[in-house]
Amino acid sequence: MILNQYSESELSEAFGIDMSSVEGLGVGAGWGRVAPGVASTSHQHDETEFFVIVAGTGELSVDGRTHPARPGTVVLFEPFESHTITNTGDSDLVFFTQYWRDSARARASALSRTRPHHTDRPQFVFS
Repeated sequence: MILNQYSESELSEAFGIDMSSVEGLGVGAGWGRVAPGVASTSHQHDETEFFVIVAGTGELSVDGRTHPARPGTVVLFEPFESHTITNTGDSDLVFFTQYWRDSARARASALSRTRPHHTDRPQFVFS
């Protein structure tokens, strides 16, 4: 059994917000905290990632589209989707995240003609 609980004392800065790791799950995982009025830095990566919002309110921005975030919200980011999370409330926004590599999913996302790409230049992706 692996048991982990959110702990403010284990948080450190990453992507402009506070994050911690949860080890032993077989995928990358962690807790995140976004202070009121704060937003994560926009980023994208080759992993598939999801957030589960457990406390607070805010907004998720995915490839420039904004969506509400409140407790019970689950969002899955496809590989290479630019994403941010912003706290629009008066208390901490807390979420749990898991992320993993799926080469078929990353390839499909990279080759997609329907999702926005942020450059017209060829891109070389490695990890």
